[in-house]
Amino acid sequence: MHLVRLLYLSKATNGLGVSGIEALLLSARRHNLQAGISGMLAFNGEYFLQVLEGGRSEVNRLYQRISTDPRHQELLLLQMDEISERLFSDWSMAYVPSSSLTRELLLRYGVSDEFQPMLMSNHSCLGLLTTLRAQLAVV
Repeated sequence: MHLVRLLYLSKATNGLGVSGIEALLLSARRHNLQAGISGMLAFNGEYFLQVLEGGRSEVNRLYQRISTDPRHQELLLLQMDEISERLFSDWSMAYVPSSSLTRELLLRYGVSDEFQPMLMSNHSCLGLLTTLRAQLAVV
């Protein structure tokens, strides 16, 4: 099996509130566990930044599903690489709420103190998620 890491961002469609993100996470965790996919999602109410890790076919199928999900718009694939080991192996889908996106972290990896992943480099997006990974308890 070829192990890959996929990183993407998208803009949320209007109306995705707290209950919507909770439903999305519940579904993602269940599906990802069955498919052998791990990852992390950062969301600030406007933008999704997500990393997915797993078998190439499984991750590709999931990304295709996300691309047709009406909760996402302006989907942008940032990176897809073959990897030898996972960075996010502890989570079927870790979640980073906007409260974890501190000014210090955003300035360290981005161009402003606001979460604007479309203005960040691929390397900075993955760096932000990797740094946040160390701050989260395993879900």
